[in-house]
Amino acid sequence: MINFTSELKKELMGQGFPDADAAKAAFSAFICTSGNLVVRDGKIGFQLVSETELNVEYMLGIFENSFTLPLQLSNVVFDPFSGRERFVFECVREGTETILTDLGLLDDDKRERNGVPFTLFQRDEERISYIKGAFLGCGSCTIPSSASDSRTGYHLEFVFSRREYAESFSELLLSFDILSKMIERKGSVIVYMQSMDAISDFLHFLGANQTLERFEKITSEREKNNVDTRYNNCLLNNLDKSAGVSIRQCREIRLIDEKIGLNELERELRDAANMRLAFPSENYQQLADRLGITKSSLSRRMARLKEIAKKLVETYD
Repeated sequence: MINFTSELKKELMGQGFPDADAAKAAFSAFICTSGNLVVRDGKIGFQLVSETELNVEYMLGIFENSFTLPLQLSNVVFDPFSGRERFVFECVREGTETILTDLGLLDDDKRERNGVPFTLFQRDEERISYIKGAFLGCGSCTIPSSASDSRTGYHLEFVFSRREYAESFSELLLSFDILSKMIERKGSVIVYMQSMDAISDFLHFLGANQTLERFEKITSEREKNNVDTRYNNCLLNNLDKSAGVSIRQCREIRLIDEKIGLNELERELRDAANMRLAFPSENYQQLADRLGITKSSLSRRMARLKEIAKKLVETYD
């Protein structure tokens, strides 16, 4: 498998966002996918948890530029499943509730929203940035290697902790004519795409041209290898069939020679029979060329020899 996750995230971070509101949309999605809301000393705040320090540092910059508040590293936890450290940042202080409301994460009653805040982020620039922020928070992309002969393995996914949010995110993708599927896995809800064309279209939609170029190069090589493999398999199958036909024809011709003798055949049939016995490994076109006739003429002669052999079997049995 070839993992495009890190490459794609780096390219998305390198793009930046068109304006401050688009950056806020991306940060809102990043909290929803890579963090959670917390309550401490009566104050509502949030945490960000990530195995990728680069992602968090990038989002920290967006947050501090947008709201002039710092995020503090509160903990570093070793994850035995991934074998990597998880960095935990948090912001719980006066004014954080207002920020979370501004990001569409709290409603007017200070309750956590379930789903994409469509009413807050209405422009295409904001919604596309929201999708990018979600991928930075919980996305991954893998494809089969070019050496693989499997037709499956293309996979791009977003991992959500709540079904309501996953369904809402699927609606956001659909608003841009991006079709996705959804499945539950180990307590999480996965929104995913599972075809070469779907992933290619999605990379184009994100404007991830460098990743798309490498993706198309690898998939093109892989498809070429698959075509070559199918061609070789077909060729081998045809060779096996030709060999089987030749063995049967030689057996029928020897039967005719044994029962009545090849000299009793018409000249055109006798020539065809002798040529097949002399060159059992050659195909019809090669035999026809040796006889100076067409391939279809040879085919008719071999069919007549087969019929003669069949009648001889019936007669002598």
